[in-house]
Amino acid sequence: MQQLSRPYAGIKDIDATGRTVQFYGSAFGNEDSDGDIIMPGAYTKTILENGPGSRQPRIKHLLQHNTRAIIGKFTELKEDAKGLLCTSIIADTQEGNDALALYELDLFEHSVGFQTIKWEGDNTDPDNYVRRLTELKLWEVSSVTWGANAETPLVGIKSREAGFARVTDRKTKLTHALRHGHISDTLGHQLADELDALETAYKGLISLPSATPKPADATSEPTEPSGEKALSTFFQLI
Repeated sequence: MQQLSRPYAGIKDIDATGRTVQFYGSAFGNEDSDGDIIMPGAYTKTILENGPGSRQPRIKHLLQHNTRAIIGKFTELKEDAKGLLCTSIIADTQEGNDALALYELDLFEHSVGFQTIKWEGDNTDPDNYVRRLTELKLWEVSSVTWGANAETPLVGIKSREAGFARVTDRKTKLTHALRHGHISDTLGHQLADELDALETAYKGLISLPSATPKPADATSEPTEPSGEKALSTFFQLI
């Protein structure tokens, strides 16, 4: 099973009283880090065969792609012009309650687990190879926190400034969740660990001096500039 390596943050609506959330599981036309683009119509057959209302509804709403952590039940899956629109009733369990709280705090993105059935693409140029996925077998849609998946944090970020802006926003949301969110102790510890990692890396980045060139007669092996090393470490931490 393949997982889309760039989660999609597309929450559309939340009804906390009815424990119902609506969000985009993936978007059409976005190239992921593996060079794949999901095309409109890719989910049509799988929804008919295994979506809500089918004879065998098998598409699950998971947490972090964990098959043992089913946090909701899809009542509707459909394609629109934007992507895969999902409506789910969140389970009345501790994991479900935590998930609902994270939805209200806007701390979730979404990612899909699928099998590629049909695709199109021209592989004559390996350096610019993009697959257009035209039919998928959808197994699950997951609610994910981008700090929990090494492939998700800053894929697609074009500049350091944009990366910092996103990290700052994430820090603000985590702080708010820890101060005001109705979450379990276990989830609270997880969010606190993520916040600590973000703050440590962030402080290291903004306090580092720019790299100083070595003298021309230096004989030691070249080392990575401190700023670049910190940035690399920062990406790994988050």
